[in-house]
Amino acid sequence: NQSAEAAYTFTDLAPLSGKSFYRLNMINRDGRRSYSPVVSVRFGEATATSIIPVPATNQIVLRTTPSLNGTAASIIDLQGKTVLRFTLSSTQQLDITSLASGTYYLKLADGSTHKFIKQ
Repeated sequence: NQSAEAAYTFTDLAPLSGKSFYRLNMINRDGRRSYSPVVSVRFGEATATSIIPVPATNQIVLRTTPSLNGTAASIIDLQGKTVLRFTLSSTQQLDITSLASGTYYLKLADGSTHKFIKQ
């Protein structure tokens, strides 16, 4: 029965670190080819983000994974107000002298939030 749906799978036994793209080339019994949609998968990168020093006074140093380079980030106060927007690099110094003393959250494009305190 040539109209039966088939399930295709593939396991990459040695994936590269970082972002990889996959697409299946499916060859039917009658020789016709079709392609799956392209799927991206990220392997082997740490997702750790650090903010130093804590508590901070005039500046903070952010360290993030390279996959977040060039993405938007923001600092949010306890009332939920965005007080600073910027574009990330993997290691970045931010001047926070204009922020009042208190607790803030760093919000990243990957959806994570990271708490820090400004003295």
